[in-house]
Amino acid sequence: MRLFLLVLLPLALCVNAAAETFRYAQPPLGRLVFNEILNGEVTAPLRLPKIGQYYAELILEPAEGEKDVVLSAPLALDLDVSVARHEHPLLNRSVSVSFAPGERSKTLFWLNVPDHLPNRTNLEMHVSLHPLDSAVLGNARLRLQLTRKIEFSPIFVR
Repeated sequence: MRLFLLVLLPLALCVNAAAETFRYAQPPLGRLVFNEILNGEVTAPLRLPKIGQYYAELILEPAEGEKDVVLSAPLALDLDVSVARHEHPLLNRSVSVSFAPGERSKTLFWLNVPDHLPNRTNLEMHVSLHPLDSAVLGNARLRLQLTRKIEFSPIFVR
């Protein structure tokens, strides 16, 4: 028994030394895989669980305690989105978007997994919002969501 433990101990130490550390990414709620409020710059873990198409959407929502978003003029925004794995960039996108009064959401871009990004891999998503005057945003805040598109299996006709 002791001989078995003496052989097993070095093996366990070697396996433990090679373990990879990463930031925990919460499992997705349904199709939603990234859901963050933008305040300048945001860096958060990202894990794409399934193969398929994903879309990034920017949502204008009321600030806490407010009932509705009121824009008196069009709102133009510039975003830089990057996704990296172990600090090696995999994807960089610069997006310009404009909200007209009454608009609440805009689709920024589409991703095909695994063509653009690997699935079931620990990634890190960094989003930076170019300087924005808080008076222009008014009583609104910005939320960025990355969602998996619903894909139905084809129906076979006989």
